[in-house]
Amino acid sequence: MNSKAKYEYYELRTILSTFSAVIILGIIILSTGYILEIVIMQIFGILVVIFGFYLLASNFLGMYSLLKDSKQNKDILERIVAELDLKGNEQILDVGSGRGRISILLAKNIKDGKVTGIDTKNVLQIANENAAVEGVIERVEFLSGNVLAIPFENDTFDYVTCAGVFNHLKENQIIPALTEIKRVLKSNGTFMLFEMVKGMRGFLIYNPLGYRKLKTRNEWRKIARNSGFSESNSFEDRGRVVYLFKKNNITFKGGKS
Repeated sequence: MNSKAKYEYYELRTILSTFSAVIILGIIILSTGYILEIVIMQIFGILVVIFGFYLLASNFLGMYSLLKDSKQNKDILERIVAELDLKGNEQILDVGSGRGRISILLAKNIKDGKVTGIDTKNVLQIANENAAVEGVIERVEFLSGNVLAIPFENDTFDYVTCAGVFNHLKENQIIPALTEIKRVLKSNGTFMLFEMVKGMRGFLIYNPLGYRKLKTRNEWRKIARNSGFSESNSFEDRGRVVYLFKKNNITFKGGKS
């Protein structure tokens, strides 16, 4: 068993290989253009190479600055826990838990409650190993699941946390995802949304297509409000915004029961 938890970005190899392939493709086009003395091909090859390096640099910035084990990231995570104002006996769901960084931190701050993290199957084993290393394996559980079909009954959790998931959803999936979160939250439960918003930081980190999908701070407020939540607090950290939304006390009809 590992002596230290591993929270690094688990899609790093895929990202590096994909964007490196873009650079290699650009070099091939550029070289072919020089061999055939086709100027347009040379220019296109240069643009492809530049774009490939931009993709690598932007993703490196995102992974290194936002995921590394730094004081800034520890501070923001500790503030999230403080803002949740845990009593110690809560039932918490962490949607898109990844390797368990937030789930495990929350588990460290409850004594009689439980944290459940859901994500794709390929990270569950590492998340459980991290929980064992951090000494909270008895208070946290990681299961296969996603935000569009949360595998729990209505009114199950006091808190639902979700970091870095919604910006990867399709536009027509956002409202159904929020509806699922509202469904599994108890009356007056709290939903924590943690996402990058539109701004310079998001522009540097996301590729052009990804940046177009980012929403402004007020857009997230409006979407949450229209989905049956009311904002209780929010704060920003390096282009990311942490929102705390309360589930409105309206009886939810439908869904799992």
